[in-house]
Amino acid sequence: MAGVDRMAISKNQLLFNFLVRVLPYLVIYFISLVLCDSRINALLTMPTMIIISANLLMLRVRFVSIPEVILFVTYLAFVIRPLQVVSGNAFIGTTVGYNRYTDDQFLITHACAWIFLLVCSFYFSIWRSKNIKEYRLSTFSGLEIILLCISIASFLIYMAGMGGLSNVLAPRFEKMKVLDAPWLTFFRAMQMTATAVLFIMAKDKGWRYAPCAIASFFILIMSANPFNTSRFSLLAAYIPLALIWLRGRVSAQNFMIAAGVFTVILMPILNATTRGGGAAADNSSMNESIFVIKFVDVFDMTVENVSYSSVFGYTYGQKLIGDALFFIPRAVWTSKPSLNALDVGGRLVDLDIAGTDNLSMPVFADGFRDFHLIGALFGSVFFLHIIYLGAFWRPVIVDGFPISGFIVFASIPIVFRGPFSSTVPLVFFQIVSLFFLSLILKRLSVKYTSGKAQLLSVRPKSVGQSPAEEMNK
Repeated sequence: MAGVDRMAISKNQLLFNFLVRVLPYLVIYFISLVLCDSRINALLTMPTMIIISANLLMLRVRFVSIPEVILFVTYLAFVIRPLQVVSGNAFIGTTVGYNRYTDDQFLITHACAWIFLLVCSFYFSIWRSKNIKEYRLSTFSGLEIILLCISIASFLIYMAGMGGLSNVLAPRFEKMKVLDAPWLTFFRAMQMTATAVLFIMAKDKGWRYAPCAIASFFILIMSANPFNTSRFSLLAAYIPLALIWLRGRVSAQNFMIAAGVFTVILMPILNATTRGGGAAADNSSMNESIFVIKFVDVFDMTVENVSYSSVFGYTYGQKLIGDALFFIPRAVWTSKPSLNALDVGGRLVDLDIAGTDNLSMPVFADGFRDFHLIGALFGSVFFLHIIYLGAFWRPVIVDGFPISGFIVFASIPIVFRGPFSSTVPLVFFQIVSLFFLSLILKRLSVKYTSGKAQLLSVRPKSVGQSPAEEMNK
């Protein structure tokens, strides 16, 4: 198997990747390039586009994968966004539109993206060839009752911690503030994970398990309500369920369509509804700039971070250490470094430019704040290694479904956006809750090793067959 995994990619796969994956990216890129009003960004996005295209061409499977999602969000943030919202050397209609940035600051920002993508290329090549030991588990009859009880109990504890059902269901900006306790996130994550395992049982073992799965799903809707929950928390709650129902087989074509619809249409709607409730959907205007990528301010804040660092200096490891030790509460670690996003966003709030300091900041920008471009390298390695630990190191497979891969897949957009210490706890506790649930699942005696297996595909029942072979049937 190892020899097969290291074989060169086939010509048919290369042709498929170009027509289905690379070509749509290039079409949108060249349209945005023609309409771009910033020469410096038009020039600097070209290397980014080349690296992304090269990585898309090297994908070995025809279904969407974790590397493809990373490339997609990077494409939106560091290729399309700068072409659409920068005129000359200034942002138009964005939070950081108050400032004119220098060519050097744009160059450094794009250099951070190049470093990140080169690190991605290195990790992707390892993931394609590395053998992976999977932690295979099996459900059993009667488990559905236990999981439903866990789901209900988790919701009740979460509701009590939030101050009651009325506060759980209230619009985000009308919620009564409660103590920011990690255990609330844990029980919310436990509810999501228990529901996912119930969906696996209903999908794999028959409809007699569906009533418990449906009951848990409706309870999940109350805690992950589309009208009062952040957009990316909704992804963490419902994308794994969708992947389970589709058995992880989302074609590259369908992913492009779904991602485009979500980015262009659903993101603006959810930006209104998740903040102001259902009535706010009427105010989510689909104006003449519908095809402009909205609410993706990663590039904007990375440029501002470069400018901020040049004025206020570097933090020499504080930000990345804070990211790495995100699980230590500030109540315990009182001198814990402040979030880089809050530093930069707080300055914008003080200048009456931003209405909130809850803004984007990718982890490689945190690294830049520590050690300039070398720090961007450290931050990129840190991000990719976290993805590896969550999805590729001892992945949890339940009845053939790579549930840990589904969870990580759904979390990539928000963890990439950042700030890392604020966005990673939910997916971290989903993985932790999966570990606790594994204690009551039946562990299979056979250890399965896969080579360049696509982690989002459902595993075959026969041990001697690889997921990649199963997918090509």
